[in-house]
Amino acid sequence: MVDQKQVIVPDSPEVRRLAALGSLNADLTEAALALGLVSEYTEADNDHDRALYRQLLALAVVVYGRAQTKSGARKALWSYVTVPPNLESTHDQVMKFRNRTIAHSESENESTYVMADLASDGGPITVERALVITAASPSPRTFVHRFQALVAELQVLLRTKIEVARAAVIALIDTQQSGDLWREGRQPQLVPRLISDWDPDTRRPPYPTSHEIPVYLLEDPQP
Repeated sequence: MVDQKQVIVPDSPEVRRLAALGSLNADLTEAALALGLVSEYTEADNDHDRALYRQLLALAVVVYGRAQTKSGARKALWSYVTVPPNLESTHDQVMKFRNRTIAHSESENESTYVMADLASDGGPITVERALVITAASPSPRTFVHRFQALVAELQVLLRTKIEVARAAVIALIDTQQSGDLWREGRQPQLVPRLISDWDPDTRRPPYPTSHEIPVYLLEDPQP
């Protein structure tokens, strides 16, 4: 019988590279999942399903754009893999859709109108109320299909890089270090925290400095 353990590998340039590639792959996986669900609602014929279609597509666009944008914790996807020439126009459309429609309200794909309800009983026309409506043009199904193809192709290219980075990390761990990791290595640990401690305005380092993963689910103690 062979004993096995999973432990956190200490920080190093090779480890950081693999971590960054894995983080980018998580974004592409999330985008692919959202686009797969979008495809189930392309024939939406009710408000609920049409809303799901829009929100799932927006999610896919956001996480794809996140992968293609450099942050303080990792390089952008384009630093590792290049969009194939036949998909460059689709990539440009996705990023413009993100910048003009999803992340910012600038595009003609969404327009807001002020409407007036008018009434007439044969005499003077009266204004009963003013209201506002926002009309959103649905994205063509062909765009969704091209977007899916783009994400799928980038996943294939990225996984090749991941395998090379994975091999580099394995080669980095010599016999002594593997023994140390076996004896002293730590595993990620979920740690309950107070809900009031949750802070969205944080920045993570390029590689985790702690094995603890906070989970904000504890109610604050009553005074």
